Amino acid sequence: MSHRFKSIFLIVVLVVAFVYQQTYGAADYYPYQTRTYAQHESFVKDGDSFVLKGDHIRLWGIDAVELYQNCEDKSTTVYPCGQLAKNYMKALFDPNHMACTEVDRQDTGRIIATCLINGDDLGQMIVEAGWAQDYTYYSKGHYSAEEERAKSDKRGIWQGAFISPRDWRRDRRE
Repeated sequence: MSHRFKSIFLIVVLVVAFVYQQTYGAADYYPYQTRTYAQHESFVKDGDSFVLKGDHIRLWGIDAVELYQNCEDKSTTVYPCGQLAKNYMKALFDPNHMACTEVDRQDTGRIIATCLINGDDLGQMIVEAGWAQDYTYYSKGHYSAEEERAKSDKRGIWQGAFISPRDWRRDRRE
């Protein structure tokens, strides 16, 4: 191949790559890229964590199914339980009526907290709805009664089969 042809070919490839990146964005290549949040931005990340006025918070004492986790209902039909857990959190989430108490802080700066919405314990509501487990390793059974009610009523993840969120995360790391 001539030097001129190689140069033209390289320019075409670079232009196509640039146009693709501008059209589809870097997120298609790096879906888990770091994002900088506005100081007062608030939104739900998944079934047990969110950003509240710029602070990254994970609810203390509960472990919700992971965002990309699937479960099976009673007829063994697979459904996106992680997305449904996030949707439930979004339905409850009200940044203007939340009060969170920091319990711990991770090395990453993420806050572990208990949070109330209009006086109701957010973690308790999520566990009782069946979208999270009582994370007994940390909670020492604080939400066990709510988990038992969700199990007996077959709410949320308890309607069928699922892998515990802790085991699901571990399996993805291996």
